[in-house]
Amino acid sequence: MMRTLSATSMPEPTQIFSATFPTIARLLAPTWIDWIRAAEGEGAAVAFAIMRGDPTTAGNVPVGNVMATAIDPHHSTAWISYWLDSTVRGHGLAAAGLRSLVDHLHDELDVYRLELGYRINNPASGGVAKSAGFLVEGRERERLLYDGFRFDTEACARLSGDQRAPGPRLPILTTAEHVTG
Repeated sequence: MMRTLSATSMPEPTQIFSATFPTIARLLAPTWIDWIRAAEGEGAAVAFAIMRGDPTTAGNVPVGNVMATAIDPHHSTAWISYWLDSTVRGHGLAAAGLRSLVDHLHDELDVYRLELGYRINNPASGGVAKSAGFLVEGRERERLLYDGFRFDTEACARLSGDQRAPGPRLPILTTAEHVTG
């Protein structure tokens, strides 16, 4: 299941980063959460935490994230990103979460074009994108720089008129369905 990141009942923000990004969790997570909340308030982002098990259970911890940023109402586009804690990868959670986000953006928010990019040395991320109906539109050479190394990426997109991707989805809970303790 998924729930909004902007909910006031969200667990301590650093929990969503702690397993995947332990060295930067203390510094980055609060800023990231604040940025998402502000962007959502402006209509420029939609973010969901992927929860381990039942997110209405007290103490449940987020294990990943799917989100749309740079939502542009004029051009009806958005930039998509996703990630999972390494302990829960390989079970289809990111793919199911991404399919749910895609449905939400196309059906509820009427966003026409969704774009994303993944490093070509990360075939699992490419599989997640493909499973949600994203098509590769081209390679961007040395697009990203991490730890002094450049990485090529595959640029992908999906349009609202594209065939709906088959496969399971994760339910999206509203703020009213959250547990506060």
